[in-house]
Amino acid sequence: MPAVLATQESPAPPEDPAARRLHRLRLAARFLFMLCLLLVAATLAILWNASGRMRADAEERAFQTLEAGARAAEASLRMAGAAPRIAGGALHVGFVPVARNAALVDELRRTLGAEATIYDRGLALVSSATDAAGQRLAGAEMPRGAASHAIYVERRPSRQVEWPGGEETYVLYSPLLDEGGMAVGALRLALGRSEAMREADRLRLLVVLLSGGVLLAVSGLFLLFGCGAGMALARTTHDLRRTAGHLDLALGAMPNGLCIFGRGDEMVLASGHYERLLGLPPGSLRPGMSRQAVLRQMLPGEALRAAQATILDPAPGSGAEGQPAVLEYAWKGRVLLLRHAATPQGGWIFSYEDVTEQRAAARLREQQAGRDALTGLADRAELRQRLEKACAAGGRPSLLMLNLSDFGSYNEAYGPAQGDGLLCQVAARLSASLPPGALLARLGADEFAVLHQEGEGSTARQSAELAQELGAALRDSFTVEGREVHLGTRIGIARAAGGQGAEALLRQAALALGRARSSGEAFAFHEEGMEERAVRRRVLQEDLRRAVAQGEFEMHYQPLVHLRSGGVTGFEALMRWRHPARGLVPPAEFIAAGEESGLIVAMGAWALARSCAEAARWPRLKVAVNLSAAQFRDHEIVRHVRQALSASGLSPELLELEITESVMAMDTKHVRDLLYELRALGVRVVLDDFGTGYSGLSYLLDFPFDKIKIDRSFVRGIGERPECDAVIRAVLGITRDLRMVSLGEGVETATQLARLRECGVQEAQGYLFSPPVPLAQVRGLVARLGLHQAVAEAPRTLSASRQAGA
Repeated sequence: MPAVLATQESPAPPEDPAARRLHRLRLAARFLFMLCLLLVAATLAILWNASGRMRADAEERAFQTLEAGARAAEASLRMAGAAPRIAGGALHVGFVPVARNAALVDELRRTLGAEATIYDRGLALVSSATDAAGQRLAGAEMPRGAASHAIYVERRPSRQVEWPGGEETYVLYSPLLDEGGMAVGALRLALGRSEAMREADRLRLLVVLLSGGVLLAVSGLFLLFGCGAGMALARTTHDLRRTAGHLDLALGAMPNGLCIFGRGDEMVLASGHYERLLGLPPGSLRPGMSRQAVLRQMLPGEALRAAQATILDPAPGSGAEGQPAVLEYAWKGRVLLLRHAATPQGGWIFSYEDVTEQRAAARLREQQAGRDALTGLADRAELRQRLEKACAAGGRPSLLMLNLSDFGSYNEAYGPAQGDGLLCQVAARLSASLPPGALLARLGADEFAVLHQEGEGSTARQSAELAQELGAALRDSFTVEGREVHLGTRIGIARAAGGQGAEALLRQAALALGRARSSGEAFAFHEEGMEERAVRRRVLQEDLRRAVAQGEFEMHYQPLVHLRSGGVTGFEALMRWRHPARGLVPPAEFIAAGEESGLIVAMGAWALARSCAEAARWPRLKVAVNLSAAQFRDHEIVRHVRQALSASGLSPELLELEITESVMAMDTKHVRDLLYELRALGVRVVLDDFGTGYSGLSYLLDFPFDKIKIDRSFVRGIGERPECDAVIRAVLGITRDLRMVSLGEGVETATQLARLRECGVQEAQGYLFSPPVPLAQVRGLVARLGLHQAVAEAPRTLSASRQAGA
């Protein structure tokens, strides 16, 4: 339902500030236009009047000049002593004809600058004007009308404006009276427009032109301004309507109910959802309704007065200034959240939100707090809380932390859905094996914990028995979707010794679990010193990380000696860490830390590059570099070897890559493919510590080994333990048949060296020849032991069967 908006019958100024500004601007434009018109009209009227006065003054002066000339002519005629008369076609004063020689009119023309004509009863006798041939004009008839009437009837002068030849001329007709006072003729004096008159005319024309120009300019400006303002107002009105439409859509789509009241407590706007939330029929709320009227629509009788104080009266929940007040109350089986706040105009805004589902979900979360969502067991927070209570009560709780050792691979293989089903079965079995009062909790994906309150006189044996029972409960196979699944488990046990907190006991159980996992035992107890060793291990890892970044490693080299010639065939590169505070750190200490932290990949890549770079400066001696299992899991080992050879320029046949038997315990196909890729580069592949791990004869057939290094444990017992001699002879038989090179490790005595030489071992290394030495001592060792001449023999060719296996 669209929002309900208040409307008004009479037009009113727009409510939008931009529209109000445009409205005021249009009113101001109209006022300025009228003011400009008034000012222009007043100015033009003043100019018009001034030009009119100038013309009237010029005309008056012209006529006064003519009248003065007429009086002068009359006076000159009367000086002759007789009144004028017309006789014989001439003007006579006494008995003298004046007009015969035209002296009089010529004199008037000369003195006044006016054309003079003498009329006798309406006909011109003589004139100062001439025609095109230069003859004086005569015989012309005097104009009839006002001039003739004034001369011959009223016997007075007459002023006339005539237009001979289309040019304005000021004419004065003056009567010629005889002795009896009768008009016997007339004197006509004509004077053209003066320069003053022309200036006045030009001024009036300029006024007319200016008036028209100004009116056109002002009208044009107002038209442009009015059109612009009208267009702007139209755009603003369109935008307001569009905004109102958007507001209508937004109010209809929003889940909250919205109601706005104006300053006079009248409803201005109400969204359709507001009516639905309050259970009102559509159209029940109309603009202009008061809050009381809205309440009457909602509630009858006594409920109206109660709701007045809690729903629509803003005073009880006004809150801080500028902040909306919030109320929550039950309404017809629903839970409504009301927010209300004052508007700057003095009205109020009310927003209603139905929070029934949110409150129900919150109650459900509160009920499920401390529970694992999958298994329904206690979660880590609940376990910590119960453990804190048990420790605070002064009891002797024991905490058993369990890890499902094979769950990760199962989850990866069959997916999280089957993994979740397996976890639920594990939780059920563990719950059935708990002693009374024990708490079972799930800590993570494959970790569980059991909190057991031990009684007086309880011993570690009871905790061990509980761990065995839990392990036995998980020993039998599980069935998940028709598939039989076996899981292994490791358990760490921590027993409170008094004064310990929950965090300390959790940490001890985790350390004990780590001990059980590393040792392969079913369970392990927490022991003194585990925390200290864990801290040292963590500090060592941080120092190791800094060492990788700052390059604190160096390579030492131990010679490989050919037993027949006694010369050096090459060196095994061994990494050393020169700690800035501890000095030279033993490799047995930091190599394990590097594998745990994952830094061994970067360390191995650095050792490979450094060993190749330093061996490239030797006199064609081999260099053997150890590779870890982590480097094979990183999938970058081939690229690292190729880069090391390329950067150093070392010949590939002089590089030996040593791997331990633990690498073969990984994905066999993946490792075999990588080894064949490495051997395709021309390098040699060596099996290190043969006989101590997972090696079998099938590995020797499947993997492209060029050399086998017999472990020092067999070399140490040669000549003393028959089984060691038997193993060494068996290995030598295999290397001969498979055309591999054999090397004995850890040779420390001359007897061991002699026995290896008698058995036919080809190479040896150990402290009998030299311990690992820095690069600077390599040349001295070669000079002391001598250089074996057949170092650069080509790598052996793989048998046809092994090539086929590749």
